[in-house]
Amino acid sequence: MPTFLLPCLAFALVSFGLVLNARGRNMIYLISRSITQGPAGGLISLGRRRARLLCFICCARRSGSPRCLFAVPYAYDALRLSGRGVFAVVGLAGVEAQRPARRSR
Repeated sequence: MPTFLLPCLAFALVSFGLVLNARGRNMIYLISRSITQGPAGGLISLGRRRARLLCFICCARRSGSPRCLFAVPYAYDALRLSGRGVFAVVGLAGVEAQRPARRSR
């Protein structure tokens, strides 16, 4: 599998899950549309929402959004490790400051 396909599939899966979320405003819109205009109106609105989702996924993929989403854990690890390094340096400086000064003869 090409390396660019995995981020694209993950992004599509998350986006699809957000659309299918029963508490989302898209589902409330579709339910109200189905109640007022019947099942045909609901299906037409569902088709439009799915086409819009597909367009959004394609545009996001072209703009490099999945790369940014998958880079976040690595950026977090880099920040966490650099913070550990800073604490180590500050701690060693504190230990050095606590040592008694040596007397010269």
